Amino acid sequence: MKKIIGTLFFVFAFINTISAQQTQKKDTINGLEEVVVTATKNKRQLSSISVPVTLLKAKDIEALGVTNLKDVLQEVTGLDIVYDHGAGVQLQGLNSDYILILVDGNPLVGRVSGTFDLSRLNLGDIEQIEIVKGPSSSLYGSEALGGVINIITKKANRTSASIIGRYATNNTITGNAELDFVKDKFKLNVGLNHYQTDGYDLSPETFGKTVSPFNNQTFLTNIGYDFTKKLKFTVGGRYFQEKQDYDYLSNELVINSEGKVKDFFVVPKFEYKHSDKLQTSLRWYYTRYKTDSESIYKETNENYDSSFFKESFQQLESQTTYQFHKAHTLTVGLGYIRETVNTSRLDADITFKANNVFAYAQYLWDINKKANVTVGARIDNHDAFTTQFNPKFSGFYRFTDNFSVNASIGTGFKRPTFQQLYLNFSNASVGYTVFGTTYVVEGIEKLLQEEQIKRNEDGSPILYDDYYKIKNDDGKIDPETSIGINFGFNYSPIKNVFIKGNLFRNDLDNLIESTAIALKTNNQFVYSYKNISRVYTQGITLDVSYHLNEKIKFSIGYQYLDAKDKDVVEEIKDGKRYGRDPKTGESYKLKLSDYGGLFNRSKHSGNFKITANNIWKKISANLRIIYKGPYGFADVNGSGILDADEEYTKGFSLVNTNISRPFWKDKLIWSIGAENLFDYTYKTEEYTITSNPGRILYTSLKLNL
Repeated sequence: MKKIIGTLFFVFAFINTISAQQTQKKDTINGLEEVVVTATKNKRQLSSISVPVTLLKAKDIEALGVTNLKDVLQEVTGLDIVYDHGAGVQLQGLNSDYILILVDGNPLVGRVSGTFDLSRLNLGDIEQIEIVKGPSSSLYGSEALGGVINIITKKANRTSASIIGRYATNNTITGNAELDFVKDKFKLNVGLNHYQTDGYDLSPETFGKTVSPFNNQTFLTNIGYDFTKKLKFTVGGRYFQEKQDYDYLSNELVINSEGKVKDFFVVPKFEYKHSDKLQTSLRWYYTRYKTDSESIYKETNENYDSSFFKESFQQLESQTTYQFHKAHTLTVGLGYIRETVNTSRLDADITFKANNVFAYAQYLWDINKKANVTVGARIDNHDAFTTQFNPKFSGFYRFTDNFSVNASIGTGFKRPTFQQLYLNFSNASVGYTVFGTTYVVEGIEKLLQEEQIKRNEDGSPILYDDYYKIKNDDGKIDPETSIGINFGFNYSPIKNVFIKGNLFRNDLDNLIESTAIALKTNNQFVYSYKNISRVYTQGITLDVSYHLNEKIKFSIGYQYLDAKDKDVVEEIKDGKRYGRDPKTGESYKLKLSDYGGLFNRSKHSGNFKITANNIWKKISANLRIIYKGPYGFADVNGSGILDADEEYTKGFSLVNTNISRPFWKDKLIWSIGAENLFDYTYKTEEYTITSNPGRILYTSLKLNL
């Protein structure tokens, strides 16, 4: 902490000296003229949106110096990156299962146990990222129960090209090339990305690396053609492939596992503008995700195991927007979805197919320049689940140019996914394992036979209480329902100071939660799923920014999160819940202060940032601090809840920085930087935070043509 404070003091003194003579920039919250589309499926100014929205622009993303989506999102107030089945995002205390990830409004597939691994998405070719917090099922369906993250890719507006090369610690190499071409009515954007790393090892005393070597490549394109002023055609596409290489021990024999991931989509779209008031679009979206894992005995090259997972998703959707009397906008949509999942389980394959017909409607009334309301709902008729109906209401009011409020309420419904029931997956590069609830007993027995489950000093396997609960329930999990409420405000109390806040509450019944059920010999976990009967998550997020002048900006963000099981709270109040001392084995009656809430959620988190643009000889720099408070990682004492000190990690801070300078008439930009500047890692006797690889130093060059 002393290092952090000292660094902050030095940076503040430096930039304050340089900028002492600069003129302050006048601005108000009414000046937020950026346009977003995700919140309403129509273009709206950010300053009048009635739901909590965070907008990240391309120039701000590039200034961070990071390479993939997870590194950007972890610096956004109210978002947390949770590492269980990959790098998943947590929003308002709700896990990745409830956060829909879109590219240009199209849903990405390939979730492992509900978690969409954000490390699959590089930052090349991104125009902006729009984050909608709170229930969005009224437009996007059940996966958007907690919010939406929409990645808007670049569209060509002039002919240009750029090349970026980056080298970092652990022999990590990133290359990215972009090409924009415009001629008359034709527009083309192409992006290529390559990423490779040697991985890292935080537990040298155990066999194998924490993250093993892997490499991936991404191709992204957007093509557009304007047939007439009214009729436009676009087609977008993305292809991603990754190769992983991982060694581990089974019965004292070395197993080499090679994993492959492939992911692609294509989306043609027609847009027709009947008049200034009436517009229609029609799009077809097809995407496919596939993983293959082959394991052999390294010494003999004999086959040890193999598994695969294939998921395809296609959606046909028509949307019409009609604006009448200027203040009234009606949006209606109709669509069809077909999903197919094929995966390996033991010696047999399982195929799951489902069809879904959906319709949605949204009415937006701009009452006057100060107020608007939005009412919407969506109905999904799924042939594998019951019919779902998700309504939502939101409103916005601007009291003055410097103060506005918004509020929203929405519902959601979510059935157990096929993956949560039947998945049998081991990550080849990291080494964790995920079992669907119907496969837990067979899966654990197999790992025990292979000596992949870590044991206590007495020789007993380290199996957590949730394993036995799933076993006793025969792997059954129930569907979940929810209601979410948000109240936000924007306020500028004095010139150049901006405050943005949001209070939220989510109530869920039968929450399906990822849970660790065993510890493997490589110090990674085995995961599965359980229901938590009645759950709430509530809290507040605050963002405060200060524009010292046109070049220097300070910002600070904070989130308080309270996430608990309602039944546990009531049992503790009634004196019916007991804890257990792991050393003596004695039981004792729990107090409310003993209960830490849901696992893997920090009560306190925050960030601090200083940015300085073009301060001296065109040098730009930033310093960012990310704080994550203590959180529970596993039920170590077998009580079934988070109630013991040894079940928490410690709170920690990560310090990131980046410095850049243009050369050669600003066409060549050189950057240097560091992630986790003070080399923070955390480890106990049994647990390591595998997501913190230690200090990462990097340098990069970007050439604009």
